[in-house]
Amino acid sequence: MQSAISALAVVMLLAGAPAIAQQKAAGSNRAMERAVAEQKALVDDFNKHDAAAIAALYASNAVLVGPTGDVAKGRAAIEQTEANTIKGFGNFKFASVVKDGGAVGNGVWFTFETTIESKAGSGPTIHVHGLSVLAPDGGKSWKLAATSLAANVPPPGAPPAR
Repeated sequence: MQSAISALAVVMLLAGAPAIAQQKAAGSNRAMERAVAEQKALVDDFNKHDAAAIAALYASNAVLVGPTGDVAKGRAAIEQTEANTIKGFGNFKFASVVKDGGAVGNGVWFTFETTIESKAGSGPTIHVHGLSVLAPDGGKSWKLAATSLAANVPPPGAPPAR
C-alpha cells in the first residue's frame, strides 16, 4: 500500500513539473520584457541628454556605482552624476542591449551592454557593461533600485588587453 502511495506521489510530481516550468518561463519572460522596456527608456533619455528624466527612472533611495567606483546615492545625486556624464560626452549616441535577466524576490535583475559613440567621430567608443535591479515602487510603478557599471571591459573569452 505504501509503495502505491509513493508511486502516486511521484506521478503527481512529474505531472506538475511542466506547469511549474511554464510558470517559471512566463515569469522570466515578463522580467526580460520589463528590463528591456526600462533600458529602452534609459536609452531614449540619454539620447535626449535629459539627466532629470534619467534620474526619474531610479527609486528615491537608489544607488548608482560608476565604472570608476564612484557611488551616487539617491535620485538627486544620480541626476547630478548623469548630468556630468552627458556634459562630459558632449554630442554622442547612446545604445544599449539587455543581455540576460530574471526575477529576484519581487524585483527584476538584468545585465546589459552599452556603447557610447561620439556623433562627430572624435573620441573613442566607450563600451559599458552593467547590472541593474528593478523593484516595485508602490502601486504599478517600477524603478531602478541599483545599477553597477564597468567600462571598456573585454567580452567573456576575449584575451586581456596589454
